[in-house]
Amino acid sequence: MAEKYKIILFVFALVVILSVVISLILINVYSRNYWLTGTDVNIDISKDGSIDIREDIGYKFKGCYREVYRNTNILYPAPFEDVMKWDINEIKEPFIYSLEASCIPECKVKKDSYEISGNFGSICDSDAIFLLKFIVLKGIVIGSDVAEFHYKIWGEEWNKPLSRLNGEIILPEGVSRDSAIVYFNPKNIVRTYSFEGNRISFSTKRFNNYLEVRILMPKEAFLYSNDSAGASERFLFNSELKKEGIIKIQDDYSRQYKIQYILVSFFCCLYLALLIFIPIMIYRKYGREPETAYKGIFEREPVKGIKPYVANSLCAYRPGSSNNNAITATLLDLVRRKHIKLDEVPGKKKGRGLFLSL
Repeated sequence: MAEKYKIILFVFALVVILSVVISLILINVYSRNYWLTGTDVNIDISKDGSIDIREDIGYKFKGCYREVYRNTNILYPAPFEDVMKWDINEIKEPFIYSLEASCIPECKVKKDSYEISGNFGSICDSDAIFLLKFIVLKGIVIGSDVAEFHYKIWGEEWNKPLSRLNGEIILPEGVSRDSAIVYFNPKNIVRTYSFEGNRISFSTKRFNNYLEVRILMPKEAFLYSNDSAGASERFLFNSELKKEGIIKIQDDYSRQYKIQYILVSFFCCLYLALLIFIPIMIYRKYGREPETAYKGIFEREPVKGIKPYVANSLCAYRPGSSNNNAITATLLDLVRRKHIKLDEVPGKKKGRGLFLSL
């Protein structure tokens, strides 16, 4: 018997211990969270076609984390081998020539094929900044009558919304507001924008979407030649790219965005209107007492204009039901209105009886 109790006690203790361990694990997992507090982006476009980019990505951690990482989203010779070992002329897309990273506080940087990460070992309930510096080649496309810089500043792959983004783009000398056209896609994400000299400054608030910039510049702003040495390493050449075609694409996108915005706004307003008026209509029809024209304040006499059985139903012991007095009251009301006649007839017994006749 004692052995049986020992086994029960052991099983109970094991269940309690496992429950506590699992609870602690779940609390630790679900209590962790992080936020993207803000990002600063600086893009410097040189006349020779190289593009220096710096990103400072801010994090706020609740709980403990090991690392931060960034998908580059740009093709480059993997795994970060010397670019001179590759035939650059065969690379048709922009790629990273060099990539450096660091962290605040200090971390160990690791580079993989399409990702760079900063490993802290463990960072708990703290803020951190992931700093990236890289040079992009073949990011400028030379068309028939225009040079284009088309770059995704922020991607939609992030799992968290970005609280803010401040950016600065430095264009080659000689490029100004009069000679350049700037587009930010999607619409209405960039809230503040300025173009002074050859510098473009912009900022956004909280958003959970991608952000790209598209800048059209004169071809003469760059030092290139189709047959010059090294030009194919720094530029992409596309004779089919025309300024008019890009402007048409952006104008079509703007029109589509406006149509979608109007439709979404209309259906949102319609939904809100239905959300407000349907409950009001239901309440007016079913949710309150019916209105009456009777305005009596104080009554000394019975209410007039109602049937005797109705008055009996209202004043009976159980409201809504009636008793035998309702029959008597109804007969007397019919007599009063002369629908039936009440006569006295001699009875067999002493006294007289009543006789009703139509």
